[in-house]
Amino acid sequence: MLKVENVNKSFGGLTAVAGVSLDLADNQVTGLVGPNGSGKSTLFHIITGFYRADSGWVLFRDKPIQDLPPAAISRLGLIRTFQQTRVLPFLSVRDNLLAVAPDQLGENILPVFFRPRAIGRQERDNRRRAGEVLQLMKLDHLADRPAEELSYGQERLLELGRVLMCRPKLVLLDEPTSGVNPTLIRQIVQLIRKLQVEGMRFFLVEHNMPLVAELCERVLVMDAGRLIFDGAPEAAQRDPAVIEAYLGKNREAS
Repeated sequence: MLKVENVNKSFGGLTAVAGVSLDLADNQVTGLVGPNGSGKSTLFHIITGFYRADSGWVLFRDKPIQDLPPAAISRLGLIRTFQQTRVLPFLSVRDNLLAVAPDQLGENILPVFFRPRAIGRQERDNRRRAGEVLQLMKLDHLADRPAEELSYGQERLLELGRVLMCRPKLVLLDEPTSGVNPTLIRQIVQLIRKLQVEGMRFFLVEHNMPLVAELCERVLVMDAGRLIFDGAPEAAQRDPAVIEAYLGKNREAS
């Protein structure tokens, strides 16, 4: 489904991603882990079009996407979340979802005059879809409340709901449980499991290693911009290169 081939990215004299290649094929949930500064978020930015790679290829469903802008990539069904939530605090929880519904006819001037019934049908469909997503997120009781009243964990859920409104094929989650209380973490885990059963695929950056081991069939480990491990989570915990990457960074910090 997603292929990255020999991707490189530098900032000045600093190499952030060095010759990374991967193929997610049809893995349901894949984890990307590594010490801080290892290049994980930079790789996510490259895959989703926020950074342009210096060299290499990114293919999604066999289509090269490394030269496409983020909006075009998201329309193909590859959508991401960010480390910091990006909900719209001044809108209601429901309107946060409606705002991101794709291909809205009412956004263009001609359909307003010539296709008002089609616009009405689409708006009803979007509201129905938003209601389904809110129920899935267990946020339906907050639908009419301003998003700024949500807890941080609920904002995380709402951001994931905004992604689901676009019916993605692959979701890139950047630290989805960071700063979230244990109860909502379990809710996020249950949600990901439900969606993967329904055919959605996930690629996530996460520092919570027990969670990675629980959720992911496969884990990739980066260190100093390079991919140093690709395999099962249990094997990663025993791999000498992975152990050195984590323990070495801890020794340097000490």
